[in-house]
Amino acid sequence: MITYNNIVNRFERFVADHLLLKTFTHGSPSGVDLEKFEVYPALHLVYTGATYENTSKEYSFEVYILDLPPDKAKKIENQQQLVSNAEQVAEDILADMMNGGNVFNFSDLYTVTNASTTPLEETTSNSLAGILLTIGIEVGYAFDACNAPLIGVNPSGSEFPVAGVSGLRIVEVDGSPDVSNVTKIIVSNGTLVDNGSGVVTLDTGGGGGAVDSVNGEVGVVVLDTDDISEGTVNEYYTEARVEANSAVVLNTAKTGITSGQAADIITNNAKVGITPTQASDITTNNAKVGITPTQASDIVTNNAKVGYTDGAVDTRIGLADLDNLADVVITSATTGEILKWSGTEWVNGTGGTGSGTLAGLTDVDVTGVVNNNTLVYDSATSKWVDGNPTTSGVVSSADFTGTKTYTAGAGSGTVNVGSFSALDFSFDFSMRGGNSFGSTDGATASGLFRSTPLNMGSSYRIQGIFEVTASGVGNIFAISIANPSGYYASQPLFTDISPDTTTRNVTFDSGTQPIGVYEFVNTFEFGWIATANVDYKLKSFTITFTNA
Repeated sequence: MITYNNIVNRFERFVADHLLLKTFTHGSPSGVDLEKFEVYPALHLVYTGATYENTSKEYSFEVYILDLPPDKAKKIENQQQLVSNAEQVAEDILADMMNGGNVFNFSDLYTVTNASTTPLEETTSNSLAGILLTIGIEVGYAFDACNAPLIGVNPSGSEFPVAGVSGLRIVEVDGSPDVSNVTKIIVSNGTLVDNGSGVVTLDTGGGGGAVDSVNGEVGVVVLDTDDISEGTVNEYYTEARVEANSAVVLNTAKTGITSGQAADIITNNAKVGITPTQASDITTNNAKVGITPTQASDIVTNNAKVGYTDGAVDTRIGLADLDNLADVVITSATTGEILKWSGTEWVNGTGGTGSGTLAGLTDVDVTGVVNNNTLVYDSATSKWVDGNPTTSGVVSSADFTGTKTYTAGAGSGTVNVGSFSALDFSFDFSMRGGNSFGSTDGATASGLFRSTPLNMGSSYRIQGIFEVTASGVGNIFAISIANPSGYYASQPLFTDISPDTTTRNVTFDSGTQPIGVYEFVNTFEFGWIATANVDYKLKSFTITFTNA
């Protein structure tokens, strides 16, 4: 059975293996004290008791995950980040308990029944901040009085584990496999015998049962049709029975020919043929109708032919008119007219007027066109108008490349990337499907970016690279989206905790984030938190939108 001591040991191991946590303690809530923690972040475990049901025991714990703000003068500014980091640690604990089993591995003999988190800000006089994780852990409990260490009690269940739902155990005769915690045994084609010693024997016997004899024979019996008695309906057929069958003898349904018909077939007495004279006429073709030698000569020379010379052909073509064609009707043709198909024939008439501009087309109405507008069809007016369509599945992006290095002190602030007009950044837009991107102020330096609306259900992703140089070993430099509006959500993007002062590139990626609201103007800035002075350069970042 899993004990309180087992659970404490696993939490202590989890803290030792976790890269963020530094200190582990357990005991009463009063143990959460700055003086007891030398290194932060810290985890303090409090056992609040257990409850018992028919076949289970549920432990209740409070898990304090706390950190100390790097600057007490700006503790409020740092509490949000500390709470967020602590909540991630709490989720790491739950993930390992429910799915991982890397540390909290009790052979699946437990269940997390409930879990909840409560943010802690300015906890006690120490100004600690973090998360209180409340968690319930249920294990099997058998209430086995036979195993109590009492005088006069002979424990009989030592062979059976108490952890599990029912305590049943199935063991093969040779000892393998050995399966514990069985809740049900289904017996088919066998017997289940209680030996009276706490052991139940299951005998399936094998096969489907035995018989004493088959058709009077014993042992291995092979049957053929000679061993099967003839029935009253389905009878055997013999040659004698076939020959004696009256229908076979009489063949009452046959249709045949008589002897005379058979002889006539042989001699073909009724044939209709030709006489010897006819046969001779066929050979000599006495009745043929042919042509005379003169006719044959006329065929060769074609004395009666009517033909065209090259001159006759040229004359005929010179006299022809377009109107002579069967599908052409020309009526009072004038200069500049063209041939047009009327549906049944070609007729003369004037052509279309055309236009030299898009706005001059009859089905186009573009007024007040601004940058990044596209043509959108308006079914209400049956015209193409200027606008910003939202096209499903279209991916847009804006790529920025930085050129300037900035210095920031310990604390938090906004990354100043400069305005587009100041050209601290070069940029390349591939904005489509109704979205555009820009700065809120093109005349002054600003870290604020703006995009136009997208459909609800769309998504965005922000990726980039920072170049960071810290002034001390182990300094923390965190990047997040600050002061968002519209469909941007405030979230941590990257935390650099590299224990050195070298200049290094660090990447950040928000991942694909859903857009659940519709705003005409949507803005955000890059924010930063540092524990010491740092030099940083926002070298590049890309914003990608996918329209719903």
